[in-house]
Amino acid sequence: MYWIRPLRASILVLCILGLYSNVQAGREIDSDVYCGACRALISEVEYAITQEDPRQTITVGSFRIDPKGEQKQKKIPYAGSELHLTEVMETVCDKMTDYAEKTDPETNEKTYVRYQARNGEDMELINVSINLTTGKVLKVACENIIEDYEDEVLRLYREKSTDIETSLCSSLTKLCEGSSSAHTEL
Repeated sequence: MYWIRPLRASILVLCILGLYSNVQAGREIDSDVYCGACRALISEVEYAITQEDPRQTITVGSFRIDPKGEQKQKKIPYAGSELHLTEVMETVCDKMTDYAEKTDPETNEKTYVRYQARNGEDMELINVSINLTTGKVLKVACENIIEDYEDEVLRLYREKSTDIETSLCSSLTKLCEGSSSAHTEL
């Protein structure tokens, strides 16, 4: 009878590990999808930064008063600040439904492009397949990327990295490594 308790614990551990592996396997959709979602994520964040008023500022720093009676605070631009980026990250994946799959007719390479125009920009929708499933899959991939790499995204913006898309999607996460859409523009 004493062997039943360890057996139950072993079965419980195996069930938990099986469930965890199923969840992880569900995340491994397609390297092209994850690469496209990563690139679209950065594109949407960059666009959100440009849409903010550059004159708007926020106060950052310590709100404690030091022995001299002073606070160490400074004003920084709101656009691109950690607060702004955190707010953008909460809704950015919803914009993945504005993307569609584009297939190069010569190479059959898949990329993901916006099919919803921003502010009246021209859209070239040749060889683009617009369907609801693509947006949903990109949205899930985007949410997984943010869940796993939000701190890295914030760090890259805080450090004002020069090519955030390449830094995040290729170097840090390796999401675009070996993907056919690794070097194509959105």
